[in-house]
Amino acid sequence: MSRGRAAWMVVAVVVVGAAVAGFVVVRSPDGGNGHRGPIFHAQVVVGAPSSPYWIAGWKPSREHLVAAEETDDASGRSFDAAYGTGPSPHGASDFDIEVRHDSTSCKASGSAVLVRGHPSCEGSNYDDGSNYGWNVSWEERPGLSILIDVNGIASVPQARAVARRIAAHVEPVTPATWRMLERMTTEVPVSVMHRVQVEQGEVGGHEWVLDALVPPEYPLTVDDHRTGCIELHFRGLTARCDETGRGVVTTLAGTNFVFGTVPNGVRNIALSAYGFTSPAPSLAQVPPPRRPFATVRTVVLRGLSRPYFASEVPKDVCAVRADDVRGRVRYIDGFSVDGHFPCRVS
Repeated sequence: MSRGRAAWMVVAVVVVGAAVAGFVVVRSPDGGNGHRGPIFHAQVVVGAPSSPYWIAGWKPSREHLVAAEETDDASGRSFDAAYGTGPSPHGASDFDIEVRHDSTSCKASGSAVLVRGHPSCEGSNYDDGSNYGWNVSWEERPGLSILIDVNGIASVPQARAVARRIAAHVEPVTPATWRMLERMTTEVPVSVMHRVQVEQGEVGGHEWVLDALVPPEYPLTVDDHRTGCIELHFRGLTARCDETGRGVVTTLAGTNFVFGTVPNGVRNIALSAYGFTSPAPSLAQVPPPRRPFATVRTVVLRGLSRPYFASEVPKDVCAVRADDVRGRVRYIDGFSVDGHFPCRVS
């Protein structure tokens, strides 16, 4: 793996839903609303069983590809496809498919669970005194091993069921498809993106405007989530997503804002204080942690992959927690400052 496990691990429970297979998709369905879906600029094509490139043929709902990477190290060459619910690239992963060009270290017993007809090695992950997640590994063919690591589900029994289902449905893809997936999960310079207005509002008689930044040839496939970066304009000033493409808390012309994106399907979010400027202000001046200071309806634009939001933030709040009002995802994300320092996280 090219990134450390700790940096990728998320502890929120993933909601498991319907299958989302994305092979040879050229156009999304119209959803029954009379509107045609987005036109995709590329195809995900299934490859030969001898291919070194493998991706998920089934994945939990809301999950999408956030990274496709190739690594060479002392133990051999590996190809990693990571999936999560955040923007791409840089989104945290909930599960990974790692393919290594070496003989697997898995020494399966005669009673091992079979995956795709091969004996597998399985077990949970361990961190901070507790078990979580589940991983499954096996040798797909001599010299090529596959590891499924589900690290975004805290419940071991649930993670085990998901990992086994992902393992049973992995699919090889062509070299051209893998190169396209690498491009789809690689950062795009802001200078080549175009802007699409998401929404506008007003604070103190002054208008603010939220713009999405869209890369060229977007979307490549149904898994293309490169629209997480957005800009907020207020009184002649502009704030932009951070270096990872995530939303932020910012101050423009003396007014605090939070803006960003959330996973698909989230329609209303509750915003609460998650961190304060230091020294801490009087408790009478800011809302208490975990008690929402605003409930915001997200905005979904046809043809763009992620719901957007923006809101004014109370004075002295430098980090904001977002929760799904319907409770399907519950804790979604934390958005922090890009200009307040120091920030004391509650």
